[in-house]
Amino acid sequence: MDLETLTGSAVPVAGSPPGFFWLDRAERLDTRGDHVLYRCDLRGPDETMTIPLIVADLVIFGPWDWQGLPPVETLEDADRLDWCDLRTGARAVMLGGLPYLSPFDAGPDARLGSYGQ
Repeated sequence: MDLETLTGSAVPVAGSPPGFFWLDRAERLDTRGDHVLYRCDLRGPDETMTIPLIVADLVIFGPWDWQGLPPVETLEDADRLDWCDLRTGARAVMLGGLPYLSPFDAGPDARLGSYGQ
């Protein structure tokens, strides 16, 4: 998935409350394997913000906490942040300094032993 081709599209974002943001700009900054780092301008109903997003396969990872973001200019900087899947809110696990979805996570509300049930 290439975020540059999604410019002008709505991007679903999990959170409180969940909603959509418009992707106004996506600038590719760095690539390692199947992980691509972008600097993106997202426009919501009340504000526009510039945040880093990482695309890996079909997952768009965004910062878990969008407040007070440190600069992320390369994928080497990715381990400065906690990441989550923008669509589901599932927290990412960091492997080799890059975010991945855990194969054991059943979502943001999963409890130990729940196995997604």
